[in-house]
Amino acid sequence: MSEPRMSVVLVTDRYETIRAVVQRVARQTIAGSIELVLVAPRGEGLVPDPSDVAPLLSHRLVEVDDVMPLWIARAAGVRATTGPVVTVGETHALPEPTWAERVLEAMDAGRAVVVPGFTNANPDSATSWSNLMADYGRWSRARPSGGDGGAPSYNTSFTRPVIDALEDRLDELWAPGFDAPGAIHAAGYGIWHESRAVLHHINVSKRAAWPQERYEHGRLQAAHRAAHWSLARRALYIAASPLIVPVTLRRVLPGFRAARAVEDMPRLTGACLVAGSVFKTVGEVLGFAFGAGTTHARRVDEMEIHKLRYTRRGVAGLSPDA
Repeated sequence: MSEPRMSVVLVTDRYETIRAVVQRVARQTIAGSIELVLVAPRGEGLVPDPSDVAPLLSHRLVEVDDVMPLWIARAAGVRATTGPVVTVGETHALPEPTWAERVLEAMDAGRAVVVPGFTNANPDSATSWSNLMADYGRWSRARPSGGDGGAPSYNTSFTRPVIDALEDRLDELWAPGFDAPGAIHAAGYGIWHESRAVLHHINVSKRAAWPQERYEHGRLQAAHRAAHWSLARRALYIAASPLIVPVTLRRVLPGFRAARAVEDMPRLTGACLVAGSVFKTVGEVLGFAFGAGTTHARRVDEMEIHKLRYTRRGVAGLSPDA
């Protein structure tokens, strides 16, 4: 059997949760060069549908005691990969058929870390769009390709030398609040945004779940960032918390403007973006002050794994029970 050109890691609780993503990975124009690594709870007997994975070069299962926290499970999956390019996907991120091909083209051009171009998989509400813009707007498919604009840990592709350079930090790399771009740059590598490698991202859109999702993410991210801070530094960040919202909005504004110019966004998206930043800031303040416990972490992971359950109308062709 030939060697894979790319390894894709997906963490899940059961196969139905991840099936739609597996099917889209298998529809890639270079599916025959992709190794799929599934990470699931030990003893669940997860077996992918043979017809779903048939187009792929290979697939394997990594069993862990618990898929939560997700970042530890993702690191376990990465350590089982064999391809020269590694991508950690999500249960709610659906790649277009040319996604992998475009990523590898960028790698062949000398890029070490490649971020795809994001768009909305459930574009039916302002809350959905505001969540996408807050988390991934800097890497919207509407923005031109370019270098060193930062990177999210999820859905970003890394060459093997980068993974090897970050080996001692893999258990942190996909953790909330971890400074992935800082670690990548410290290892001597740049980051490239390839807008032609398009990924459709599912976002929380139920009004009842939206504030909680923003709050919980903010609290968990702040708790991880401040885990080893002094009381004085925590107090300083709490005192400066009124600045978090304008600083956050300034960071995402270029992506929001670019996406709004070409995407069909609801009129209230900007207002929801501001409100979501406030919800997240409240979480950050409490995270800096009191940290975050296992309950907060599991809530975040539950919403990450089963994001489709927290959408207003779901996504065409996908079951909210997945």
